[in-house]
Amino acid sequence: MNNLRQKSLSLALLLAISTASTCILAEERTLTVDKEGFCTSLRTVDTSALSKQLRNLQQNLKNQQIALQQRVEKGAFGVLDVAITILAPGGLVYAAVKQQTHIQAKNQLAQVSTDVNQLSVDLLNFNDVNGSYQVAALR
Repeated sequence: MNNLRQKSLSLALLLAISTASTCILAEERTLTVDKEGFCTSLRTVDTSALSKQLRNLQQNLKNQQIALQQRVEKGAFGVLDVAITILAPGGLVYAAVKQQTHIQAKNQLAQVSTDVNQLSVDLLNFNDVNGSYQVAALR
């Protein structure tokens, strides 16, 4: 499941890059292919706009992480929940639903935290090298 999440994040990053490369104003150059079949001339991409989009994605993930952290804290089983479980009819059903919701929030938080960490690593690899940008390889 976690591996699937990483692959989907990698795919999303790849789609963001490819979408950005087609949407962002690019230098209009035709692809030049040499006699061996290699492309020797590619369009340039506005790397500052691409970097901004990646940082926006990172900020959205961090906001989602904060919201999930709050949901996990609020979803913890407390004294009031114990009282409801013991005293109210259907209290065991209430406790089971509350516990399941808490577990789901914790799992989602773990996935989003992993995504934030992976995107942070990718953003570190997306740095200025000799005037050009280098993008980390997707796994």
